[in-house]
Amino acid sequence: MLFAGASAIDPLDPAYAELVEAGGRVLQLGAPMHPGSMLWLGSLHEAAVVGVASCAGFGRNSSLDLLLPFVFAYGRADAGDLLRLGHGGLIEAGAGRRFPPYS
Repeated sequence: MLFAGASAIDPLDPAYAELVEAGGRVLQLGAPMHPGSMLWLGSLHEAAVVGVASCAGFGRNSSLDLLLPFVFAYGRADAGDLLRLGHGGLIEAGAGRRFPPYS
């Protein structure tokens, strides 16, 4: 589930309370990479909930481009997945084309 409009830097943003009220959890606020450091990750039952940072709409590779292959391949992602993608911190032109290992 993609969620737009919440702020990863505002702990009082109502989106987090609504997610928890619906039975979900906030797993990670922010991503250790740029662009896309304002992305946030949650879960609702078995579904991944990804709060999309505004930079995702500007046609550049962002943390969303790195996270989505994991969500599509496994149907979920956790904070560890997001943190492991942040090695180096800056996303270069080809970085949005990484795929998780096949099992």
